[in-house]
Amino acid sequence: MNSRGQAGFWIIPEGLYPSQGDHVDLERLFKKAEWETLTPSELEEVARAIASPNPGDLYQLLHILGRAGSPAYKAQVEKFLHCPDDPQRSALVLKILCRWWGLFDQYRNDVMAFLRGVDWDDWGYVRLQALSLAGEHLREHQDNEMLRIVYQTYADRSHRPLLRSAAYSALCRSEGLAWADLPSAAQVIDLSKEVDPSVISRIEEKLRSG
Repeated sequence: MNSRGQAGFWIIPEGLYPSQGDHVDLERLFKKAEWETLTPSELEEVARAIASPNPGDLYQLLHILGRAGSPAYKAQVEKFLHCPDDPQRSALVLKILCRWWGLFDQYRNDVMAFLRGVDWDDWGYVRLQALSLAGEHLREHQDNEMLRIVYQTYADRSHRPLLRSAAYSALCRSEGLAWADLPSAAQVIDLSKEVDPSVISRIEEKLRSG
């Protein structure tokens, strides 16, 4: 059985054979997708594996297609956007569609739903991804409905610290702060000490005037 590491990626077995019998060298294609361009035949190989009845490591296949593919493969990917059995897969697909492929506007309603929270996302994987995407979107676009949800997530002390920290980072990004100006994403922000009051004041003013 496959398992994921701390970064959320699957630990890849040496070789994977989808049901159609075609060998897919996932490790090689994963590395190539990060730094090079996959050939059309390689992309089709991955797409066929995703569509097969027993794709094997579906998370890894989607990651490869997301990094190396394009919206031409949207139909193959978007059907995995709402996966109650695997929220991490949903989070990856949301990132592929909205960030890597630049289709945020087409999936705004999905982002909004995930920002509010869905009952099958117990550990908040999809919600955290939606917060990150919202922060980047709000840097360039005015959307007070979205901004309000992000702010409410930050302000609600009943939420887990990790979720509130992600919401605060999204608010900072929406206000133009660089990643270098934010606390490390590798740790939960101490919201009693590390919050910039001027950022929160500007957000609150926008929401009052909007």
